[in-house]
Order: sequence, then structure tokens, then C-alpha cells
Amino acid sequence: MSFGAGGQQAQAPSLDVAESLKLSQGQIDQLIRNAPNLVQQIGDISRRQDAQNTAFGLDMLVRPNEVLNRGKIEPLQARQKQIAQNIKKLEKKGDLNKAQKQRLKTLQGRQQRVGDQISQVRSSDPLADLTNTFAAEFAERDGLISAMRGALGSTAEYGRMQDAFGRGVTAQQTESGQLGDRLMQEAMAKMDQGGRLSPEATRDATQAARAGMASRGMATGNAGLAAELLNRDRYSRQREFENLGFARGVQSEDLGRRQTNTAMRADTDRFNIGLLGQSATAADAERARQLGTQQDIYNFSMSTNPRLMLAGLGSPYANMTQPALGQLGTITGSVQPQYSGGQFSSGGLGGGLMGGAMGAASGAMAGAPL
Repeated sequence: MSFGAGGQQAQAPSLDVAESLKLSQGQIDQLIRNAPNLVQQIGDISRRQDAQNTAFGLDMLVRPNEVLNRGKIEPLQARQKQIAQNIKKLEKKGDLNKAQKQRLKTLQGRQQRVGDQISQVRSSDPLADLTNTFAAEFAERDGLISAMRGALGSTAEYGRMQDAFGRGVTAQQTESGQLGDRLMQEAMAKMDQGGRLSPEATRDATQAARAGMASRGMATGNAGLAAELLNRDRYSRQREFENLGFARGVQSEDLGRRQTNTAMRADTDRFNIGLLGQSATAADAERARQLGTQQDIYNFSMSTNPRLMLAGLGSPYANMTQPALGQLGTITGSVQPQYSGGQFSSGGLGGGLMGGAMGAASGAMAGAPL
């Protein structure tokens, strides 16, 4: 397409890679030169903002009235200062007309109202406002904390259980009893008696020997006397064995009773040791319960503390470091491509018009991002 005689075919501009790379390298060099200073300045700003954030949080905990009312008092003070300056200007004029007097009166009234507003703001108490607004809820909070503190102590049932563990149980001992004591006394008497015969036993042994010897016609003489002695000795030995057997039986029964008592005491001691172990376990569990309750009291108290609640209602000091860095990266990261050449036509009226349009287009393209 052409305009007029001698026109030429239109041509699109071409990307100048060398100029574009040159511009990119220039931007890189600029970043290298300025980056250290920018990093230091942005770091200083970030640290200052962190310090302001910390100071803001501490001030909200320690002096919330001053922090929250600071934004209210300063504008009022500036307004109060401006009113005072206006009043001073009027007063310097001396003799005032009616309109000026009315103006002065109005300013003085405004000055009084602003002063009252400043006093009201300074005397305000956000913490009291919060607690008064939620008076019922904070009363329940205090009651719950009091009840939790009351639950720290051990219960009476726990005390009785630990007392029972400490006392343990007592082994039931089997005593000998009256009959056992009589048998033991009889056994001891028989042991002391040995083989001695009672008068009745001696008479029985003598009569038995004499009767035997008389049946053989030897009732008198040495043979009869010897038979009596031998028979009494046999009776004595038999009696001794009988006494020993009786004492042995009584001793065995008493030994069995005492062995049973010993075993019962050993079992009872082991059982009481087990009770002490249960007592120690229960004591550890009770200590853990008390510590857990104290932690619950602390956590609940802190999470429902009106001062902490007030400090967490607002946002801390806005930190604009990261958004600023993002904007800086956007600015410095753009690359401007450069174009050269290209035309729509040449010569004639049409060529002149299109050449001017092409120059405008090239300028627009030079400012476009890649």
C-alpha cells in the first residue's frame, strides 16, 4: 500500500537486541552501585519499625490510655493552639467592633470546649471501659479462677486413702489358747518327769512282778527282788517314751502354729509394701493434678486478662518494609526494549504524514516494557 507517486512499501520496526542488552546491563550496574546503600537503609527502617512494634506492644500493656488516646489528644492540642493564636490576634487589635467581639467570644467558647475534650480524653480509661462493658463476664471469670484455686487442695477422700495406705493391715496371729497353754505345761512337766514312776505306777509294776514270780513259786528271795526292779525299770522306760511322744506332739502343734503366724506376717508385710507403692503413685498423680490445675489457672488468667485483651484488639504499627521492597523490585526490574528502523512510506504528502506518525509510534514503543 502506498500514497502518491513514488511511495514505498511499509516496513515494521525491528528489535534492537544490542541496545536492549546495553540498557539491561546499565540497569544491572545501577543496582550493583545502589544495592548496598538501599539494603542498609531498608534494614535500618525495618529495625526501627520492629522497635516501634515492640514499644507499641509494651505501651499497650503498661499504659493503654496514653497509647489509645495519643491520636485523639494531638489533633485537639493543635486545634487548641490555633484557636489561641486567633484569639491573640484579635486581642492585639485593641478596640474591637461588634462583629469582632462576637468572633472573640465564639473563639473563647471553642477554646473552652476543646480544653474540656482534652481533659475528657486524658481522664478516659479504656481498660475500665472494657471491664465495665463485660462486667458480668469478668465476674464469672473471677469466680471460675477462685473455684479453680479452691480445687488445688487434696480432697478429704484422698487424705483418708493415704492414711489407710500408711496404716496398712496387721497380720492376724493364731494364739495358743488356754488348751494349748495347758498342753504345753503338761508337756513340760512330763519332760521334767522323765521316766520317774508315780506311786501308783510303782505299785502296779511291783505287784505285776510279784504275781509273776508267785506263779512260779519264787515270790520271795533275790529272784523276786530282781524281777521287781526289772519290771519297775521297764515301766519307767515305757513312761519316759510316752512322755517324750506327748511332748513331741505338743511341740509339733505349737511349731506349726508359729510357722503359720510367721508366714502370715511375711505376707502382710509384702501387702503393706504394695500399699506404700500405691500411696506413692497416688501422691505423684495428685502432685501432677495440682500442677496441671495451676497451669490451667495461669493459662486461663492470661487468656482472659482484660489488659492483654485490650492490647490485642488493635493492629500493631504497620510494617511497610516488604511492600516497599516489592515496589522497588517492580521499578528496577523493568527492562525497556529499544526499536530502530521501520517506516510506513516515503515521499509525497502521504509519506510525510505517515513518517510523523511513525516517529510518534517509535517514541511510544521506546517507553513500553519488554
